[in-house]
Amino acid sequence: MSAWEKESGLLSVWMLGMFNPSPAVIVVIPVKSGDEKQLGVKVNDNYFGPISKDRLKISGNNIYFRADGKSRER
Repeated sequence: MSAWEKESGLLSVWMLGMFNPSPAVIVVIPVKSGDEKQLGVKVNDNYFGPISKDRLKISGNNIYFRADGKSRER
């Protein structure tokens, strides 16, 4: 296994088949602070559409995502 590097691909959180859903499952994703023009957006939800605000929260340098298996966006 090697360290993730931006040049080798983008990081994606794909919960299907990765987590056992339960009301207690919250994924915490740390993100680098800085200019979006240089780093890109913190969350790109263009694939399935916008994620509900009760399921996704950005706070400081962390993204919190509820992975309870109760919602499929779009």
